Amino acid sequence: MTNFVDAKDSVNNWCVGQIVEENVDHGTVKVRFEGWSDKHDVVLKKNSNKLAPFRTQTMGYTGQRRAAFRDFRLNQAQQIIIEKKVQRVVDSKFTCFSSAHECTQFIRGELYF
Repeated sequence: MTNFVDAKDSVNNWCVGQIVEENVDHGTVKVRFEGWSDKHDVVLKKNSNKLAPFRTQTMGYTGQRRAAFRDFRLNQAQQIIIEKKVQRVVDSKFTCFSSAHECTQFIRGELYF
């Protein structure tokens, strides 16, 4: 499952981020910021005060304003998978999630992007 977080960028602004890599041995995560290319990724300790639960510090779009970098890799097969997942969620009346966190990660994270 994809993990979305709020994270501080290099100028201490809270932004939406996606954990793209985890180093269990070092207790770190690599965060990619919404609307920014991978050259702006940051590596943070899991217990860093620059990390916060998803959407506790941010609202709306937090990426670049002028030329947002969008790395969409959505092809027809992936779109069908997402459509089926949404249908399962609707059919279950949202009871398919084990927690509110998992539901938020899907609705405001996966679908948001």
